[in-house]
Amino acid sequence: MARQRPDDDMMVSKPPIKSSAKIYKKPKQQQTRYKAPATDSQDMLALKPLLKQHKGNDKGVGQFRAKVERDRQSLRETLQKRLQKAQAADDYRRNDIRATIFSAIASEQKEEDPKSAMTTLPGTLIARSVHFPPACAIQDASNELLAQYKRVNNLAETTSPHSHHRIIERWQQGVKDTERLFGVGQRTAVRRVSKVLGIDDAMTRNEEPEEGIEMLEDLYKLMPNSELQKSLQYAERGVKRMVKGLPKET
Repeated sequence: MARQRPDDDMMVSKPPIKSSAKIYKKPKQQQTRYKAPATDSQDMLALKPLLKQHKGNDKGVGQFRAKVERDRQSLRETLQKRLQKAQAADDYRRNDIRATIFSAIASEQKEEDPKSAMTTLPGTLIARSVHFPPACAIQDASNELLAQYKRVNNLAETTSPHSHHRIIERWQQGVKDTERLFGVGQRTAVRRVSKVLGIDDAMTRNEEPEEGIEMLEDLYKLMPNSELQKSLQYAERGVKRMVKGLPKET
């Protein structure tokens, strides 16, 4: 026969058995919370206290900036000096090369024509100067011009030996003619002014007409823009106005 299970009512409740052993309890794991990434404004707010902490070092920062500026200026000056030095060295090399080439050409000319070659003082660097080649060219051209003048002078003396004296005589005669024309012009001007004023010029009344007065009158007519004629016209106008303003004799 099968064994029957007793009912719950028939079962007697027994008290729980107390154990002296401690039961190990597993510690609870600490829960971590998710933090969102910080924004730019939060970063700036976090940076503000850091800047306040270094506020007392402004003097050191200023000194550092001043030192950086001095070093920068010194570097600029150094670079400028080196650039000028390099430019001067380049100019010196160019002048040296130019002088060397010119000296080579001058030596060839000296072999061809010793008289046309330029000579310099020994132990000097005159030939290396930039102005030496054009000076040599000017001197050569001047020597050539003098040589041509001498050839023309010799040709003129050979053609007409007395031409030199004739030129001097003509020049002296021209000076005398010019002085005479100046005197004639002065007397003509006085005569014209006297005529306008109505004054009888006793100095020129009985004077014989000089040679050249008619020629001078024709010259005034042919030269309407002459400064002398303008001056005479202005003088005539002024005298006429002055005469008109004088009271009439009663």
